[in-house]
Amino acid sequence: MHPMGDTREHFWLTLGMAKRCGVDFAELLHTGQIKQAQYAEFITRCRGCDRPDHCHSVLQDAERPTPPDYCCNRDEFSRLTEKV
Repeated sequence: MHPMGDTREHFWLTLGMAKRCGVDFAELLHTGQIKQAQYAEFITRCRGCDRPDHCHSVLQDAERPTPPDYCCNRDEFSRLTEKV
């Protein structure tokens, strides 16, 4: 198992991937659809990923509308967008 990634870097990666999927964490938190602990879990899962460099390039690719298959939050992002 590799060490957890940098919190700040994975915070921004999580927000970027969420935005890419149409997930608005601010709105979800404001409306009570998710709790702060659940939000933190997204970032923690992302910190466990060993491919942040690839995610940076994915976020730069305007043609790619979804997170990569290996994204630990991919299913959760999909679940949240189904609620909207």
